[in-house]
Amino acid sequence: MSERSSISSVISAARMATTGDPVDDGSLRFVVTSVGKANMQSDPQPAGVYFIADVNVTNMGKEPRSFDVQNQKLINAAGRKYAAMSADVVAAKLETKTVVVKPGEVIEVAMRFDVPREPKVTEIELHESPTSAGAKVRL
Repeated sequence: MSERSSISSVISAARMATTGDPVDDGSLRFVVTSVGKANMQSDPQPAGVYFIADVNVTNMGKEPRSFDVQNQKLINAAGRKYAAMSADVVAAKLETKTVVVKPGEVIEVAMRFDVPREPKVTEIELHESPTSAGAKVRL
């Protein structure tokens, strides 16, 4: 391996994923397509402000996997984590907390988070299960 490709590998490994980059945790692959403040602050009223994270979830494994919205976290600049409250499964027009993703299936979810107005939201942490390591995406 040349020195140039070795350095390139280290830089790639050290770079945190950003919006649009695929990240894996267990058998699930996640692609965050957008994160932002919700246009409407609906019922119930948020304690802070609602953020919506649009994420494509793909089951890369050979067995069905449960995607549990409460395992997904937004992280602010102070490092505090906020669990998602619910998710809309876009194609199914269904609001839920858990959805089964079949092998090879891709679902598009819009997750709702209630976070304080400050400090700024900086990352999202995505999990296959409550005990998995998770994968972070810089926003």
